[in-house]
Amino acid sequence: MWFSESGYPAMAFSTAQELVSAGIGNFDAFVLDVMLKSGTSYDLIGKIREIDANAVITLLTGKVRGNTPLESEMAEVVRDQKVEFAVKPTSPALLLASILSSVARRRT
Repeated sequence: MWFSESGYPAMAFSTAQELVSAGIGNFDAFVLDVMLKSGTSYDLIGKIREIDANAVITLLTGKVRGNTPLESEMAEVVRDQKVEFAVKPTSPALLLASILSSVARRRT
């Protein structure tokens, strides 16, 4: 995992339930794919916000291809849930820099 190789502890989860079971409050930031095996990550974002209203969340997708219903849904989630957004494939270095910047702003 790129984050761990760069010196930042990170954990990967295959399902939303695995993350919830690990304890949402144990993490400084979250990188979530829009599409999960069981649907979208929107409900998971809501669960994270219930526990930590100011959690740093970055939403990833490779599904942005013009004015589609999914794009409109994602724009609404980004705006309403105050999450960051990146299109896959993305630069790991830029993703890490964005997350670190957001975490630092949260701590000040």
